[in-house]
Amino acid sequence: MNKLSVPFKIKDVFHGFAESNGILRLEDDVLAIEFQTKDNLVGAIQSEVKNIRLSVCDIESVDFRKSILGNSLTIRLSTMELSHQVPNQESGEITVSIDRRNVEAALDFVSRVKLEVADQRLRDVNI
Repeated sequence: MNKLSVPFKIKDVFHGFAESNGILRLEDDVLAIEFQTKDNLVGAIQSEVKNIRLSVCDIESVDFRKSILGNSLTIRLSTMELSHQVPNQESGEITVSIDRRNVEAALDFVSRVKLEVADQRLRDVNI
């Protein structure tokens, strides 16, 4: 499978003082989440780029919601431990904002992740 990616934002990090920007990337059976957090005041303070790799086996579901107030992509994981590695995430879910110009890429991304999750579950059953 080819690499597939979609840019995202996580708003209101550190109680609104910062924001994270990143890329979700699907590489075969791995979901890579790469992001950097920077302050909202002047943008001078920023974290190192963090890279989190999740196995497709750890994904329970993925959903995209399009709204007038903004678009969001939610990934529900099998354990809470995985979601706490990403800012402002809890309850075993990772929810990120998607810009309007990236909606088509996000829809394609969600479809491909769902396909990969289903394929992985079939492989697990056949073992």
